[in-house]
Amino acid sequence: SRYAPENTLPALELAPRLGATYVEIDIRCSKEGEHYLCHDRTVDRTTNGKGPIEELLNEEVSQLDAGGWFARRYGNVR
Repeated sequence: SRYAPENTLPALELAPRLGATYVEIDIRCSKEGEHYLCHDRTVDRTTNGKGPIEELLNEEVSQLDAGGWFARRYGNVR
């Protein structure tokens, strides 16, 4: 979470290059039961959205930007 937005594919890809031997991921379900990587109960802290992920539809979750808040180069990371 120091070098890439947490629980995103860029973070998972970067971890081994930085010497990580394991990563922690958290999986939560949307309102429709689709699985997403999301650490917190809500999407507020790690995306440009608001609210509990289990109350969001897949279409809403798929539109969230999970990287732009972290750094410009990660803008539009889903």
